[in-house]
Amino acid sequence: MIGPLEIFALLFVVFVILGPKRIVSLAKSLGKGATDFVGSLGSPPDDDDKPDKARRKLPPPRD
Repeated sequence: MIGPLEIFALLFVVFVILGPKRIVSLAKSLGKGATDFVGSLGSPPDDDDKPDKARRKLPPPRD
């Protein structure tokens, strides 16, 4: 099992080898790739500005 010390050491070695500029560009490209992948799965878009068709108006309350 990998512990937190091994993960920290691995991240440190990767940081030293790649450098800060390449780490940022790598993270940016990984995020864009993940976003494109999730979008290609066919997840419905978030349309918060459009009204919900299934929602109906309730009649006024009776007194």
